Amino acid sequence: GREVTFALDGPRTVELLSVGMPRNPDSLSVGDAKRINLDGLTVVLWRDGLLEFQMDVWNSFAPHVLGLLQTGCRELAAEPAL
Repeated sequence: GREVTFALDGPRTVELLSVGMPRNPDSLSVGDAKRINLDGLTVVLWRDGLLEFQMDVWNSFAPHVLGLLQTGCRELAAEPAL
């Protein structure tokens, strides 16, 4: 009950995650998880597949993290896909 999990997947997921964290998400092997810093907050990032991730976030941080992810998605949508 203290955490919420965000499911992230798609062709630009690694790029989206790179926007807010110092660690390269591609350094995480499929099946691995790491505690990472995302905009000053500690979250747990799980890699479920090549482009599939889960992010565990404390409930109190969830609105902030969701806002960051939504902003990143809007910014990436404004750029041409690679």
